[in-house]
Amino acid sequence: MTLEERRKKEILLIDMACLNEFIKDGRREEKIRKFQQLCYGLRERRDGYKVKIIPVVIGYLGGGMKRLIDDIRELFNDEKDLHGIIKECL
Repeated sequence: MTLEERRKKEILLIDMACLNEFIKDGRREEKIRKFQQLCYGLRERRDGYKVKIIPVVIGYLGGGMKRLIDDIRELFNDEKDLHGIIKECL
């Protein structure tokens, strides 16, 4: 998923995966490496924009939720919005 915040001049690349608990470790870093080239290209085409990769990797038994909450917190400044979003995700 790609989100563009024009006022902040920011592009967010969000890649989501729900994996087996035993293979989810290390996938976050793999996703970041996978999208590095795309980030460079977006920065070149969109002068002045920041590009962030947000790899959402959770296990099918719920492992990785703490990191997911941290990633959502990074996206939203308002704690009220954060709690509502987390509640809807669960």
